[in-house]
Amino acid sequence: MSEKVISIQCPICSKDQIIKVPTSVFEEKKTGTIKVQIHQGICCVHEFLAFFDQEGKNRGYETFDAAIDLTNYQESRIEIFLRDILKKFGDHTLHLMLHAILLDSSVIVLHDKYVPEDNVSTKRLNIFLNKCLPKTYQKPLFKFLKDKNKRKGKIR
Repeated sequence: MSEKVISIQCPICSKDQIIKVPTSVFEEKKTGTIKVQIHQGICCVHEFLAFFDQEGKNRGYETFDAAIDLTNYQESRIEIFLRDILKKFGDHTLHLMLHAILLDSSVIVLHDKYVPEDNVSTKRLNIFLNKCLPKTYQKPLFKFLKDKNKRKGKIR
């Protein structure tokens, strides 16, 4: 898997970081900007969205008004509610996923450590979206990639 080296800068604290993004992300996008969610610890302690064109040139950033950390959130039942999906992933991320699905693009989830594809959160989201979507859009929705660029130790 080839990767494109991209430079990002936190819009809050201005910390610079080099990240690697799979070239398939850029190749699949035909028009518009590519949105990459930068999670805490990848660049600094902040979370934000970075926008790139198809060549990988930075086109801007957007910060979140609020973020909810639900890393320990898990239910034993497989009941699926929209409010739970929104709590876990946020409305903007869910909007981007639906947009990608309707345009028949892949939803690529980057993790800094191994997360099995049968992870409760992604399994629930997969079931929820497939029940809500018309038959033509029902399919496995996610590709999982491990972020090899994650540094060991803490980023200050």
